[in-house]
Amino acid sequence: MIPTVAQEYGAADMIFIDGKPSEYLQYLQVAEACGLVRPGTRVIADNAQVFASFKGVKEYLEYVRTSGKYETETNNTTIA
Repeated sequence: MIPTVAQEYGAADMIFIDGKPSEYLQYLQVAEACGLVRPGTRVIADNAQVFASFKGVKEYLEYVRTSGKYETETNNTTIA
């Protein structure tokens, strides 16, 4: 589905990753490979801090923090 969206609409301004935490890095890399990510695309990973020590999310965070492709920040939010 991601490649279809990229082919039809081009690069995204924002990508929201929310699925199996163990697959966050895979989702991002597919989006990169098919051209959905461009310089300036904002990538948001839901619950990344909550699952930071989980396999997959740990690798995702390492990748976005060290690849040189992204500026990163962590935002903790709560629902009132």
